[in-house]
Amino acid sequence: MPQINLLQLQLAKKAKRGNSQALEKLLQQEADYLYRVAYHYLKNEQDALDAIQEATAEAMKSIKTLKEPRYFYTWYTRILIRCAGKILKKRDQFQLADLSQLENEVAVAVPEISVTMDVQNALQQLDEKYREVLEAFYFQTLSVKEIANRDHVPVNTVKTNLRRGREQMKMILGGDYFDN
Repeated sequence: MPQINLLQLQLAKKAKRGNSQALEKLLQQEADYLYRVAYHYLKNEQDALDAIQEATAEAMKSIKTLKEPRYFYTWYTRILIRCAGKILKKRDQFQLADLSQLENEVAVAVPEISVTMDVQNALQQLDEKYREVLEAFYFQTLSVKEIANRDHVPVNTVKTNLRRGREQMKMILGGDYFDN
């Protein structure tokens, strides 16, 4: 906490009587200290500057309540810390709101992940020729003709393997798996 000198004491007395220029000079003289206090609490430059701005506005409104001008910086620092606390509280509430939104997004995504895992597990249980055709058709989005060309087999063989692969998947997952 800065020690108040004689000039600052006179400025504090003038500020208490309503002289806003005296208040401004007092704050400018210890601006570095006040910024460090705000930054210590908030760990963010913009929030620290916001706290100083709010504290200054509050100090201007309530300067007449300053009981002892020689404790001006103690008085102002308390206001500053209170303002920093309000900003922290708002920030925490905002982060809690973000967290609850994230929880909702996760709640929506978990069933999708569960389905994906079930499908992946079922695919691993298929005969290799059916698994390869299903993966090419559904995951690589190749057409039946493209799969036939790639594997050097007739188109009807690809269609048959797709149908049989789907039937095996249905048996593994249960006939009504996707109806839930």
